[in-house]
Amino acid sequence: MQEAVSNMVVTKTFQREAYNHAYMHDIRSRRMDIVMKSARLSSLMSSVMRIVYRIGYLGAFCWCAYRISIGAITYGTMTVFISMVSSVQGSISSLGSVLPSFYSMMVASRRVIRIVNIQDEDYEGPDTQPEKVEVEVRDVSFCYNRKKGRIVLDHVNFKVEPGQIIGIVGPSGAGKTTLVRLLMALLPPDRGSVIYTDEKGNTETAKPASRRFISYVPQGNTLLSGSIEDNLRAGKEDASEEELWESLRMADADRFVRKTADGLKTVLNEQGGGLSEGQAQRIAIARALIRNKPILILDEATSALDEDAESRILKAISGSYGKTVFIITHRKSMLQYCSRVIEVTEDASAAIRDL
Repeated sequence: MQEAVSNMVVTKTFQREAYNHAYMHDIRSRRMDIVMKSARLSSLMSSVMRIVYRIGYLGAFCWCAYRISIGAITYGTMTVFISMVSSVQGSISSLGSVLPSFYSMMVASRRVIRIVNIQDEDYEGPDTQPEKVEVEVRDVSFCYNRKKGRIVLDHVNFKVEPGQIIGIVGPSGAGKTTLVRLLMALLPPDRGSVIYTDEKGNTETAKPASRRFISYVPQGNTLLSGSIEDNLRAGKEDASEEELWESLRMADADRFVRKTADGLKTVLNEQGGGLSEGQAQRIAIARALIRNKPILILDEATSALDEDAESRILKAISGSYGKTVFIITHRKSMLQYCSRVIEVTEDASAAIRDL
């Protein structure tokens, strides 16, 4: 329901109202079936325990009556005994509600266990912040499913010098974003390694700690609820106001932010609600720029911008940013700002060439 409401434009444009109504009806019906099964199980267990309770009570009464008839016990003993039976059986009858609760608990626990079992990333390592970083991908191969999946990258090799702007091109699904995830150690390669070398010659294999010198602008709208300033400070928490405006200027976002009533304090809804897609992309770029790291990765980061805005941003980055930049793009116009291109093909290869 939340998805249908938040994507109301898509629903109306594609005339999906009837489909969404039928889909929601199906979900509601399935949930009702689950609820009814749980209710029937609970009712059955309660009835069974109630019958067992009555049989036990009747059995205790008959046994006591027999013992009185032969003079083995008195009426007082019978009263005490039946009272104790009632007390014990009252506790036993409550077990009828335990089984349905246990079943629900087991289903919920499986979902929780899946999350709990996700391993924490190890951020241990050097905390130095190099000014320049060389990137070398050395004989890297990767496949999402080693048993059945297609090999995404196969024996990929290239080296990128500090300060170069590299375009990453190729058909959709060829593995461009996968290559970036390997660079950021979000995925471990099946073979080979990604090596970072700073200006002093210190080397480091890509790992979670390596992200300390990487800025990233992912695909789509990745802004968070809060103010524009809050989103920018996600890149650098202690940034000054001058740094905030400078990052917005480089991302070609300062003009529309200044026009808002509250400026940096403008509050956004979830997923950047209140901004256009292009404006949200520019704020995301500014958030990455203010982080000011030696490596900047743009994953289709200007797809919602017009050519003029895209040109201004890339000129600002290439002229002032001075860092190693990877640009994933389908636009040939962006390649004019690149010194080299990595071409990822559908046969899982990737080659680097100069422009």
